[in-house]
Amino acid sequence: MRTGGDPTCLCGSIYKATPAGKITVLHNFTGFDGAPYDGGFPYGVLVEGNDGNFYGTTYSGGNNGTLNGGVVFKITPEGKYTILHSFDFNPTRPSDL
Repeated sequence: MRTGGDPTCLCGSIYKATPAGKITVLHNFTGFDGAPYDGGFPYGVLVEGNDGNFYGTTYSGGNNGTLNGGVVFKITPEGKYTILHSFDFNPTRPSDL
């Protein structure tokens, strides 16, 4: 499973590829341009957990309106996407970590 660019919104996508070269898009990020604000611009690599799911982060987007500082997410091998945490980017408040 990999993350990469989505040409329709430029917010990124998660896809898987077979050894034969077949690519299947599992999730296209909406960023912060429309609900659900599921994250945008995947950052870093996906990590496979002991549960068989994959975990990652995004650079922006999330469920905090215009103060969106990215998300931590989980995605199953079948493509079920779940936000685990939305970061609130607000320089006037302490970090939400």
